[in-house]
Amino acid sequence: MNQDFKQCLENRKIIAFPRGKELVNKELSIAQSDLSDAKASFENQQNFLNQGLKRLSTLPRDSLKRQL
Repeated sequence: MNQDFKQCLENRKIIAFPRGKELVNKELSIAQSDLSDAKASFENQQNFLNQGLKRLSTLPRDSLKRQL
């Protein structure tokens, strides 16, 4: 056992409790869901930016200069 972990157990900074194992699975499930949501959001943002860049690339260069 890791010495730091063992010390935390001895100092009662980490304690065992009956529902701990159930909660670990629940937390992991929630974390997986959060990660999936973050990936989807990132993809949507990336697609949005790519579409904007495509639109800009089709405009004549002169019109871009006038807008700035």
